[in-house]
Amino acid sequence: MKQKDNDNGWQGGDTVEYYLKAFHSIEQNKIVTWNWSAFMLGPFWFLIRKMYFYFLVNLFLLFFWFCYDKNTVIYNIASYLGVSTTINIYFFSGYDSVFFIIYQMLCGMFGNYLYYRIIKQRILKGYHEIEGYGSIVS
Repeated sequence: MKQKDNDNGWQGGDTVEYYLKAFHSIEQNKIVTWNWSAFMLGPFWFLIRKMYFYFLVNLFLLFFWFCYDKNTVIYNIASYLGVSTTINIYFFSGYDSVFFIIYQMLCGMFGNYLYYRIIKQRILKGYHEIEGYGSIVS
């Protein structure tokens, strides 16, 4: 990916301009902004953006939801691996699909805000001054 310098001193491609606009909106007290990548990738978007705490929380939340009230975790894992069980397990049925769609929408709506908070924390800690750390927005 070609890197270019911006007036703000950040390096990166088109994503820098996208996030600068989103962050400007957030600074104007517009917390809800839309992020298609966060919507489509869910917890993996947090991992890509090096937001490890949010990644783990979201992974646990999804794991808990899909295992909740579905016999036991062991049977779910066995079903996923193709090991035969006598218990019927239905993924993405009824409330599961509704929950998943709402979850993905929340990721899309608040992903930029959470990322903004992480970026501000990293700047306050001086990450932008570490040689070789690269772009904070990457």
